[in-house]
Amino acid sequence: MLPRNNTSGWASSDRFELSATALSLSAVCGVCDDPTEARGLRSMAAGCKTSRPCRILLVAIFLSCLVMGCSTAQRTSADDTAPETPLFSFVHLTDIHCSVAPRPAVAPPAVAFLDIAGYKAYWTDRAGAAARLEHTVEYLNAAIRPDFVLVTGDLTSGGSLDDLRRVKQILGRLDMPYHTLMGDNDAPRRGADSNGEAYVRLFGTPDTFFDRGGWRVILLSGDPGEANLAWLEEVIESADRRPVILCTHLLVFADPLTAVLANFYGERATMTRGAKVEEILARHPNVALVLSGHVHCNLQWRRGGTTFYTTAALAGVPAAFRLFRVFRDRVEMHLYEADGIEKMASGEWRVTAVVTERR
Repeated sequence: MLPRNNTSGWASSDRFELSATALSLSAVCGVCDDPTEARGLRSMAAGCKTSRPCRILLVAIFLSCLVMGCSTAQRTSADDTAPETPLFSFVHLTDIHCSVAPRPAVAPPAVAFLDIAGYKAYWTDRAGAAARLEHTVEYLNAAIRPDFVLVTGDLTSGGSLDDLRRVKQILGRLDMPYHTLMGDNDAPRRGADSNGEAYVRLFGTPDTFFDRGGWRVILLSGDPGEANLAWLEEVIESADRRPVILCTHLLVFADPLTAVLANFYGERATMTRGAKVEEILARHPNVALVLSGHVHCNLQWRRGGTTFYTTAALAGVPAAFRLFRVFRDRVEMHLYEADGIEKMASGEWRVTAVVTERR
């Protein structure tokens, strides 16, 4: 039997082994990483065989080092595996084309009716437009959870007060803020609401802006006139070189094929004063993104330091929206599509394109 100390009940050899273990762990934990110093501590431990306060001190060091080591390891592991958090994220959707009036419930095929040199145009499901928006809101709330949603016009097909009320009711179910602008179909070409009175009554001023995460987001409605463009440049200048996201309904510019095809179908793809908007953008290179709708196609161009995205219609087949995640050094874009209202109802959206642009 080993001799026992009268005060501790531990054998001297046990006492020394514990002291040596504590000192070794202290070196691992970073308390003592100098071999010379560690040898000195071991000698000190050996000399403390009969000192109870010294044993208590060494046990305390051992426990402290153990806790510190575990804590540091856990923190380092968490830091290495935790995903980077964006400054903010948002969804861009457009061309809802909601209509309360009944239409023939014929689901269009999930194929492009036009496919020329990669330019694809799809059918529009006007009969299911309201249900499509409802399913999309449910999916955004459950699966995407962006910080806000941008809707770039053509909320309706005719701009009636009833249609706009329906859209506002459905958008109001979003768990996050949403921001809209007025499209050409939201201001009918004739009648009492030809200037967008119904839209303004429900959604407020057509041109607006807000700031988020060190960025400025500008919403410019319809086909802007000279006064609208003067307002646009003033708002960009007041951003004081912060990066800017500009949202429009009509395109600022279009490639020749897009312009020709839009004209063929009796539509104008671009703003009347699009060239003047381009001049404004050239004077302000802090405009990083321009997001548009109207032509029901997924298009992307880059001019200077600005990337232009056009998103296909939510009422189209397939339906589409874009998710943007904004970081300090880059912007990530994910294009989501769903082939029809049944897929949308079951949340079967798929990512069909991913783009990362460094800033």
